[in-house]
Amino acid sequence: MIDYEGRKYYTASEVADILNVNIETIRRWVKGGKLKARKVGRSYYIPIESIDKMLAPAALKELREKELREMIAFMKETAEKIAYIEEMTSGDMLMYDKNGQPLMIAHFYATKREQEKSE
Repeated sequence: MIDYEGRKYYTASEVADILNVNIETIRRWVKGGKLKARKVGRSYYIPIESIDKMLAPAALKELREKELREMIAFMKETAEKIAYIEEMTSGDMLMYDKNGQPLMIAHFYATKREQEKSE
């Protein structure tokens, strides 16, 4: 981040990290007018106000949807690898692949109401 004429600016790389997107996405957004920036030489500098606008509710919704799609893809990929599941005494589930190697442990949190129902 740099401070220029009383305003804070971030490099395209820093904004990519903040918004969890590829730097090429930042460049496309700048070129397309979705994100305001100043170009100095070959580098873009994005004012903090532009980043704040990107983090507005609509932008957050878009990021959440992207994260959800990625999570679903991960879960589908993982589900294809699961050969069997062992329920542990703690209520957790240990998932194994076809070679008997543990893939993951799933821990399920019950709400207070669910816990009361089971008692």
